Amino acid sequence: MGGCRDEVKLKRKIVSEVWDHLHHSQLPPSGPYQVGLKETSKKLIETLNQLEKNVGVLSLVGMGGIGKTTLAKEIYRHFENNDMFAKKSMLMDVKGSAILDLQKQLAHDLFKEDVRSMGEFNARFNRIMDQKVLIVIDDIDKKSQFDELIPDINKLGLGSQIIITSRESNVVNNIKKNGNCKHLRHDMVHLSIVDSRHLFNWHAFQSIDAIDGFQELAEKVADACCGLPLALEVIGCFLFDKREERDLESTWPETIKTLHEHEDIFKKLMISYNGLSFETKLMFLDIACFMIGQREHIAMQIFQACKFERPATSFSMLKDKCLLKLDEDKQIVMHDLLRDMGRKEVQDQSKKMEKETPSHLWNPEIVQQVLQNRKVST
Repeated sequence: MGGCRDEVKLKRKIVSEVWDHLHHSQLPPSGPYQVGLKETSKKLIETLNQLEKNVGVLSLVGMGGIGKTTLAKEIYRHFENNDMFAKKSMLMDVKGSAILDLQKQLAHDLFKEDVRSMGEFNARFNRIMDQKVLIVIDDIDKKSQFDELIPDINKLGLGSQIIITSRESNVVNNIKKNGNCKHLRHDMVHLSIVDSRHLFNWHAFQSIDAIDGFQELAEKVADACCGLPLALEVIGCFLFDKREERDLESTWPETIKTLHEHEDIFKKLMISYNGLSFETKLMFLDIACFMIGQREHIAMQIFQACKFERPATSFSMLKDKCLLKLDEDKQIVMHDLLRDMGRKEVQDQSKKMEKETPSHLWNPEIVQQVLQNRKVST
C-alpha cells in the first residue's frame, strides 16, 4: 500500500482496491452477431457529440427484449476507450438492484471512494461539478431511482451525458423535468423482417442463411418472433440442434404454432425453458432466483453440494440455449426478462401445487414474512 501511514487512509485504500476488483463497472457480454444496431448507435453518438458543453440525457425507450440495453452498451463502448469523459459508469438492471449498492458502485466509478449511506453519496455527489462524466442507468421503472442516483443533475460537469433505458414512457417524461439540460428520446423499434431472419439464422445455423431444407421454416419462426432480438436469440439457440427429419415434422412446426398463439414474450421464451430436462430446468430457476452475478465455479460447487447429477452438463446446456451468459470474470449474467420469466415460473408452480410458500424465496420481504409467520401467500 506504499506510503499510507495514516490508518484511516490505509483502510479506505484497501476497501477501494477490493471494491475495484469485485464491483468495477464492467459491461456484460454482447452477442456474437448483431443486426440493426451500428447505424442507430452511430446516429445517436453523433447527436450526443453535438451537445458539446450541454449536459445531456438520452432516453432509450421500448418494451422488454427489444434491444435497449444492447444499444446502450454499444454507445458506452464507443466512449469507453477514449478520453472524452473523465469518468464513466454503467449501472445495470437498476429496477432489480438495491439503490445503495448502485450508489456505491457509482461512487467508486466516479470518485474512487467508498460510501456507506445515501447521505454520504449525496454529499459526495454535490462536489462533482468539475468532472465531465458518462453514466448509463439501465432499466429503470421509477423516477425516484433516477433521482437517487443523480441527486442534482445541475451538479454534473459541462458536457456530461446520461443514458437511461426504460420500458416506462411516463418515467422518461417525468425525468425530462429534471434540471437545466438537453433531453433526447429514442423510441426503440422492432427489427425489420430481413434483420430478424438474419439474427435468427445466426443463432439457429451460425450463418445469416438457413441450411437447405429449413429455409421456409426458419422464415416462419423468425417472423413469429415479432422482431424482438431476445426472442430471436433464445428461440434460435433452442432450435440449433433440432435438425433431424422428425424435427422438421414436429419440433419446428410446433414452435411456430406456439409462437403465433402467444403475443406475451414470456410465453415465447418459455418454449426454450420447456424443452430442458428436469435438472436443467431446476438449475435455471435456481440461477434466476439466486445466482445472477455469482462466479461460475462457486455456482458449480453449490450445485454439486446439492447433489445435482450432471451440473456441468446442465450448466453448459443453459449457456448453449442462450438462457444465461458469463462475463469476462466468469460471473453469471442473465437477461432481466429471462430472470423474471424464471421467477414467474416459480410462483406459477406454487399456485398450481396450492403451496403457500414458493420453492424459491428471493424477495427479502417475503423471506422475513416466512421466518416470522412460518407461512406466506403467493
